[in-house]
Amino acid sequence: MAVDKLVDSSQLDADLTSVANAIRAKGGTSAQLAFPAGFVSAVEAIEAGTSEEEAYLDRHFSTEDFESKRSFSIDGLRLGPSFAARSVRWLNATGGGYYTVQNFCSNSKVKYFVFPKVTDFSVDMFRNCTSLLGVEMSSVTTIRQTCFSGCTEFGLLVIRKNGVPTLSNISAFGNTKFASGKAGGILYVPQAQIANYQAATNWSTILGYSTNQILPIEGSIYETQYADGTPIA
Repeated sequence: MAVDKLVDSSQLDADLTSVANAIRAKGGTSAQLAFPAGFVSAVEAIEAGTSEEEAYLDRHFSTEDFESKRSFSIDGLRLGPSFAARSVRWLNATGGGYYTVQNFCSNSKVKYFVFPKVTDFSVDMFRNCTSLLGVEMSSVTTIRQTCFSGCTEFGLLVIRKNGVPTLSNISAFGNTKFASGKAGGILYVPQAQIANYQAATNWSTILGYSTNQILPIEGSIYETQYADGTPIA
């Protein structure tokens, strides 16, 4: 073994202790760590770091709203079964796609989702969110099949985008208030886009049901408020 330089053993012990303490803090343990094998094992046991949003979703909140202005992708993000905030506002979230691992499906607590920047709302994204009342998707380009399917209380959709997003299939609204024979829902869009929605593929079917309405954002409460009633800053 080559000896390259002298080592201050006291400083080395102090440095190793600092590293071990950091590993223990991150891993939530107080176990003794033998160098190097113990350090390696402890690091490998630490779960992958979670985002601000994922950390929040893992907690047990009951009534308060959650708003994040952090830029991040919703791809792969899922609600925990205990997550129960009234409203979720991810103001700078992006992402989405054909399958986004059914991000929020089967949550039984959240009433409103606000996504100003997400563009692609995936298959089954909100499926069976049984308390869901309203969603805002202001930059949406695509709403895919079964996106809201089974959201039996869902009857408010706000889209601020200039232009009509693709509605892949009317099954996106299956067994919601927007569906045929149900109580009816309200779609809020810019006044200039109403006729375009009424003529667009699949939108024309949904809006052809007598119980549904399409109304202008201009002059409504949603001109100055998000879908959950929170004032737009």
